Amino acid sequence: MTKGKSLSIGAAMKNRMQEQGPVKQESVELAVTPDDSAPTQVSEVLEPFNTRLPTGLHRRLKLHAASERMKIQDIVSTALEAFLDKKESK
Repeated sequence: MTKGKSLSIGAAMKNRMQEQGPVKQESVELAVTPDDSAPTQVSEVLEPFNTRLPTGLHRRLKLHAASERMKIQDIVSTALEAFLDKKESK
């Protein structure tokens, strides 16, 4: 352990994220286009997002991600997009 002022895990992660800068996602496929042509691809900057989930839900998410060979961030992003699209269309 190093001498000096120690940081909490959250503060250490925040410092590391600031040092690394934003992460640019390679591409995101949009499922639907207005003219029903092939999906388009766009690049977006990924923002850090932390949350707490019940243990059982987190376990289900990890198992689903592993079985589908997907990243948890992709599953969460897709689910949030669908949820917000549904809420915004009301």
